[in-house]
Amino acid sequence: MKLPYAKLSLFIAFVALSLSSADALAQEQMAEAGADAPSAVDVAVDSIHEATTTAFDASSDKTRAAGIGTEEGTKDYEEVTKLEELEEQTLDAVLVGNDNEFDSQLLAPFRGSLSSLHEDLGYVAELHQLSGMPPAGSKLLDVEAVRKRFENTQVLGLTEHNQATVRAYLDFFDGRGKPILAGWMKRMARYAPLIKKTLREEGLPEDLIYVAMIESGFSPWARSPANAVGLWQFIRSTGRYMDLRIDAYVDERRDPVKATRAAARYLTYLHEKFGSWPLALAGYNGGPGLVAKTIKKHNSNNYWFICRQKGMYSETRRYVPKVIAAALVAKNADIFDLDILDEHDAWDFDVVEVDPKTRLSLVARAVGTDVDTLEELNPELLRNYTPPGKSKYELRIPAGTTKKFVENFDKVKTEEGADHVTYRVRFGESVRMIGERMEVPPRVIRAANGLDQDELPQFGQEIVLPKKALGTWKPRKKSKSKKVILLPSKKFDHPKKKRYFYQVNDGDTLEAMARGLGVKPADIVMWNDLDPTAHLKEGLYLQIFLPEDKKVDSLALAAGEEVKPIVIGSNEHKAYKRKKSRGSGRGRRWHRVRSGESLWLIARKYRVTVKKLKRWNRRLRRSNTLQPGQKILVYPGR
Repeated sequence: MKLPYAKLSLFIAFVALSLSSADALAQEQMAEAGADAPSAVDVAVDSIHEATTTAFDASSDKTRAAGIGTEEGTKDYEEVTKLEELEEQTLDAVLVGNDNEFDSQLLAPFRGSLSSLHEDLGYVAELHQLSGMPPAGSKLLDVEAVRKRFENTQVLGLTEHNQATVRAYLDFFDGRGKPILAGWMKRMARYAPLIKKTLREEGLPEDLIYVAMIESGFSPWARSPANAVGLWQFIRSTGRYMDLRIDAYVDERRDPVKATRAAARYLTYLHEKFGSWPLALAGYNGGPGLVAKTIKKHNSNNYWFICRQKGMYSETRRYVPKVIAAALVAKNADIFDLDILDEHDAWDFDVVEVDPKTRLSLVARAVGTDVDTLEELNPELLRNYTPPGKSKYELRIPAGTTKKFVENFDKVKTEEGADHVTYRVRFGESVRMIGERMEVPPRVIRAANGLDQDELPQFGQEIVLPKKALGTWKPRKKSKSKKVILLPSKKFDHPKKKRYFYQVNDGDTLEAMARGLGVKPADIVMWNDLDPTAHLKEGLYLQIFLPEDKKVDSLALAAGEEVKPIVIGSNEHKAYKRKKSRGSGRGRRWHRVRSGESLWLIARKYRVTVKKLKRWNRRLRRSNTLQPGQKILVYPGR
């Protein structure tokens, strides 16, 4: 069943709420892994997975175009997406089959070419006795010495790798998928010590590191189209159930340390439930409820048999052999000519405790590094400062710099405080609004607080403003006349309330505005004749009615007497339109050049001269040549 995106969001929220209220029961059911009936966590996780997958399959393009969700991390996920696209092209015939009978001899239609092994390496003697090039991919299993090597290569305790789907992935990773796998093997060295140590501490096989390889390519910032995040690709609800913090300041799914610990606990639960690593991995990918249901349907607990009957999702049938094949290639890198890769340095760091809302720029100065390095060590931070709260925050800093931090940090804080003033952000206040109020250039505010170009500061956040920048920016003087705001034709009379106006910022939603302003979303819709399903465009002015005694110092609002509201359709509105129409000829305009237009035609259209057009547009002084789409400044009638 495919769910509309809005209903999907409500569904996920409902399930997440149910999970939190039934936490004790779910914990007990996880302990009883052998029970036949699916537990609450099975049902919840599986339902969320299925709903998320089906909804995003149908509407990912639509939601992305509408601005729902975030693009953060998608570049880090591109390699995973690219690998999946290659799989679609090369492996469907193997994993799905052309008819109802699964052909165990059918191999991938694309054959990878194994690079020549140097004669002096002597890794596998039998290969050097072959005439011509060594065989590629899965055909290596037919070479006796290689077959024995693979038989002695355990992956999750398994040694029987002569499965058609595993052979297909060996072809794939020796062919079209090889460049991507090689990059992941290089990156694996960065996180391998941490991941393997955690798996050992949890009593799990170290080979589960290849789950992270296939999930994210070892990128903490990876985000899938279904909004699964981090090395282990947790969706929000599952991440929170596994005690990972996810809010406006921190997303611990991106924290390699905490996410790995959570993944290990979740994989332990799956293995205890199914008693088989292939089934546990299938549960990790498709949801434990799906696996339990499939086992019952096919009356078998043999993952490979179930796959041959086309049980579970196509993606899940691919997932387990993909993990196993990636592990086989990585463990036998010499066979696949991947043993000479340059590796990344291992992830290493010190940990210090800092106060809430500590800016990373201060820590960077104290230890002699840059903010980018601290962000790489603390990928869970969504801001350039530690989250607010009452307790200290454990922050990672470059290895060996703790002494410098202790020696310098207090001094840096003192110096920074002497040079800056703090400002508490009001609800709905943009960087430009703060700049106008404090007469500080917006670019200076962004730089001092690590804000991106389009990023809004958080309501209630304390930002810093350099003292020497105060009063240095004089924005263009506003007209002395009050700003005209057009209102819907509906008239509202609230004798005990005062009317204010709120300017919509990019990304504002009815729910967020209602929470911040202390009103109901339905009231905002009614007061402004809005479509509750449509997005709010940046720059819209909305009328808000608040109690007369409500303190609004923390809100970025304009009082009714500060603007000139005009009701659409009224006589005043008609007079305003007539006045604006008469004055439009004296204002400036931007004309977009059409194909075939000349300066003379444009000048004639706006009742000006070509000489004036050139005076208003510096580029036109050097040439009369116009390009379609070019914009020209015009003052009509002057």
